[in-house]
Amino acid sequence: MLFDKLTESVTYTAIANECDTSITTVLRYCSMITIPKPKTLPTVIGIDEFKGNAEGYQYQVNLTNPDTHEILDILPKRDTQALIHYFASFKHKDRLQVKFIVMDMSIQFKRIMEALFPHAHIICDRYHVCRLVDWAVERVRKREQHKLAAYSRMLKQNRRVLMKHPDHLTEAEHIKLCEILRISDDLRKAYALKLSFRKIFSIYGKQRIAAHLTHWLELVKASGLDEFNNFFTSFPAWMTQLTNAFLLPYSNGYTEGTNNKIKVLKRISYGLRHFGRFRVRILLLSKKNGTNHTYDWCQRRLVG
Repeated sequence: MLFDKLTESVTYTAIANECDTSITTVLRYCSMITIPKPKTLPTVIGIDEFKGNAEGYQYQVNLTNPDTHEILDILPKRDTQALIHYFASFKHKDRLQVKFIVMDMSIQFKRIMEALFPHAHIICDRYHVCRLVDWAVERVRKREQHKLAAYSRMLKQNRRVLMKHPDHLTEAEHIKLCEILRISDDLRKAYALKLSFRKIFSIYGKQRIAAHLTHWLELVKASGLDEFNNFFTSFPAWMTQLTNAFLLPYSNGYTEGTNNKIKVLKRISYGLRHFGRFRVRILLLSKKNGTNHTYDWCQRRLVG
């Protein structure tokens, strides 16, 4: 029963109380569990960092299989040399079988994965890409909020209207959106850029997706909005990976979901300082199921 409770998102204290034992005993039993790193790597890997506090390191790394929905491993620190050492410990033939790697737009992760998995297709996570565009719109809104004192309160109270999909707006929200776009030329430009970018979800084919991203950057340049300037450097450097993001079905949605579960475990426990036990608890929370059902389909799309 005690071991079963360790697979749940509950504190050591709660486990001790329910099993009528001491916290020391619970910790001892948890320390007895050994979960080795994976012997091989799957064809699809998701990698993301999360804020932890184990062993004095601020960030840990979550390694998942987005296709089968399982956590592969939890790495103790977000350190370049440590990550290289970890992935290099796998045999070359095992690394060659990794075909898709999903990540946010982390230069550190990108360089490591390109060096150790040269034949894998790197995929930017769609959610993170769209969030960058939303953040740019939000920066414009904040600027206009400070600039247009007479409308400051309205811009602040209705900021979520700008983020919401236009098809999901209520009649009252649509009226508020029209008013916001009426009072600010720059917000109207920023909102138009957001809608233009979102059209990428209805575009199919590698060439057309890349062309849409290039055209969107031209619209950004024509808008003259400083809040969007960072896209001129980030998007060209990630063009292949961004195209893969909207071409292929893989995302870091599962990885982000497990990060949220980790945060819940960490919060209710007021932090877990011992990395070994922290890692065990996280891996026990992961459900091992599913099959690799989209790999062949992705290969066909990349070739086509």
